[in-house]
Amino acid sequence: MPGSPTAQVSDTQRPPKARAMPGWGVAACLLAGLGEMLLLTALSTEYWMLSRGPQHTGHSGLWQVCVTGMQETCDTPTDVTGTVQATRICLVLAAVLGVLCTVLAVAAVTSCPCRDSGVGPGATIVSFAAGVLGLAAMVVFTAGVWDSTASSQVQRSFGWSFSLGWAGPPALLLAGVCSLLLHLRRGPYSHI
Repeated sequence: MPGSPTAQVSDTQRPPKARAMPGWGVAACLLAGLGEMLLLTALSTEYWMLSRGPQHTGHSGLWQVCVTGMQETCDTPTDVTGTVQATRICLVLAAVLGVLCTVLAVAAVTSCPCRDSGVGPGATIVSFAAGVLGLAAMVVFTAGVWDSTASSQVQRSFGWSFSLGWAGPPALLLAGVCSLLLHLRRGPYSHI
């Protein structure tokens, strides 16, 4: 009956539903942001390698080498090994892609007009690329340092910057997985 309270309301009379931010999208945004912060922190700090010798201690990163004796002095090395150069290049590229991934992941889950224009698949692809580049950088650095020889009087170990460098790429890869799951739930990638 048209006048009864149980009559159906047409689609044009219903108020528009607010788009809820899906859980996979929130996870993708948080993991992309976390991975990016970890990579940037690892890149900008100089605690990749710790060294302890009979007279001096030191720590080094991708950009500086610091030696502590009576006082700490930090210098930028002039002769950089191929291992460090490759690590720098791959991590900088991973960090740039990480920023792009974070922006695309946020755009994919918000009410951005570009949401349905392939941003979601783009976030997935960029996230995987950033994670793979970050992993490649860490493998190159680890293998290069592992094979290098040091004096028998110097004890070397990896520092906390190195650990952050290893933690960033898996977070970016997981962000890619979450982004992929989000967009597989919405439908196939037919709009690419």
